[in-house]
Amino acid sequence: MNHNPTPRGFAALISVLIISAILVVLTLSESTAAFFARADLYDAESKKQAVSIARGCIEAELLRLAEDSAHTAHNFCVSVFTSESNGDLLITAVGKSGVSWARLVATIYPRSSSAVPTPGIPRFQIVSIKEVSGT
Repeated sequence: MNHNPTPRGFAALISVLIISAILVVLTLSESTAAFFARADLYDAESKKQAVSIARGCIEAELLRLAEDSAHTAHNFCVSVFTSESNGDLLITAVGKSGVSWARLVATIYPRSSSAVPTPGIPRFQIVSIKEVSGT
C-alpha cells in the first residue's frame, strides 16, 4: 500500500475557484450597471416631467394674463415671474419633479393693446420657449 498523498484534483479545484471568482465579478458589474441605468432613466423621466410642469406654468400664466385676473396662485408651479423686455412679455417658470428642476423662459408678443380682444384671435403669441437652466 502506498500512503503518499498526491495532489490529485488540485488543478481542477483552483480552476473552479478562478472561474467562480470571474463569474461573481461579472455578475456584480452587470447588476451595478443595471442599477445606474435605471437611475439615469428615472432622472431623464423626472427632467421631462419638470419641463412639462414649467410649460404648464407658462400656459397658466398666459391664461391669467388673458383673463386679466389678479389670481396668481399656481398650485403646481415652483415659481412664475412675468416681466417686460422691448415690448414683449417674458414669463419665467420653474417646474420641479422628483430631483429634477426646469427653468423655462417664454417670450410672448402681445397682439393687441386694446382692452376689448378680437374674437377668435388670441391676445398673445408665444414667440419662443427656452430652457435657461435646471438640473
